[in-house]
Amino acid sequence: MTRRRFIQKKEGGFIEVPQDYVPPARKTPYIIGDYQPYRCAGLGQVVKSRKHRRQLMKEKGLIEVGNDSAAIMNINDGRYDDFKYEEPDKALLDQVREGL
Repeated sequence: MTRRRFIQKKEGGFIEVPQDYVPPARKTPYIIGDYQPYRCAGLGQVVKSRKHRRQLMKEKGLIEVGNDSAAIMNINDGRYDDFKYEEPDKALLDQVREGL
């Protein structure tokens, strides 16, 4: 059984294309919208936008790690040698558990 490949037309419907079909490059940039306001348990506040989130993280001395590997980030460069773990705020944890 031969495998078939299709692309969706803007107007609706599908067109069959060859297996080696490569879509044309985008002519416009891909724009990612801003965040909708949400309550961030890690920051303990409502985050209103990307800029606001960066500002809160900077104020609290936090860094965003994501899923970057340690080799890319070079975490072992000594910047975090004096890091001290602090117990989480119990009242905040209770709020999160109760669903705010």
